[in-house]
Amino acid sequence: MLCYIAARALTEPIETTIRALLEEYGLDSGAGLLVSLITLRANLEGFAIGCEPQIGVGDLDDIRVLSVTSVDSVESVLKVIAGGERADVEFKSSMLLDVRRYRNQPGEPLESYRLEAVTRAMMKSIAAFCNSGGGTLFVGVEDNTNVCGLAEDFLLANPSRGDFDGWDQYLRGQLESRFHDGKAVANYVRVLPLETEGKTFVRIQVADRVHLTFLKKTGGGAELFVRSGTRSIPIEFHDIEKHYSIIRRF
Repeated sequence: MLCYIAARALTEPIETTIRALLEEYGLDSGAGLLVSLITLRANLEGFAIGCEPQIGVGDLDDIRVLSVTSVDSVESVLKVIAGGERADVEFKSSMLLDVRRYRNQPGEPLESYRLEAVTRAMMKSIAAFCNSGGGTLFVGVEDNTNVCGLAEDFLLANPSRGDFDGWDQYLRGQLESRFHDGKAVANYVRVLPLETEGKTFVRIQVADRVHLTFLKKTGGGAELFVRSGTRSIPIEFHDIEKHYSIIRRF
């Protein structure tokens, strides 16, 4: 059976600690810890729930993220996309490619269509989801719900591979370098490639974080983003305390 915390991970990524899970399951965290960890891991795996960082790595009180590892059907994902953008769902045509210019001004080397603003916009969305209860980002999907795919993006991310794995590695590198405490932030991001009509797109599930998630500014400093409707907006530092005192009340 699943404890309350683990059951929540069946519907969305959830933040917890190994100690909290052991307590909910009534497992020993003392002399019998090793057996307890084996039991806990088997229970979670039985329900296709993964843990990042993995069980056995770090301390009992380190923050971890639980999320399902089973693959949803493409049909069920497309139904979500058909519902359009909302506070916890956003579409991005790409992570790297300036899609509009690529279509309107074809014929240039692919690298010339790389646009920093596109990458940063995606990072802002991930940051905002972390700070606003979590959410899902679909990359390779246009605002009108059309699946455009990521073939060019895959080549920009890793020209020698041109596939999802190279793109995912590039994304992980961006998360670690663009966020304060980037390695921890990467644990809150679950990436799944999907295909429809020969086009590959990506679903990125972002878990809510207890800690504030700051995106580094170019040239130094940091920015905090939250969701406001279907937009990711910056929060001024003097408004942070007010904003989070409201969230903590609910």
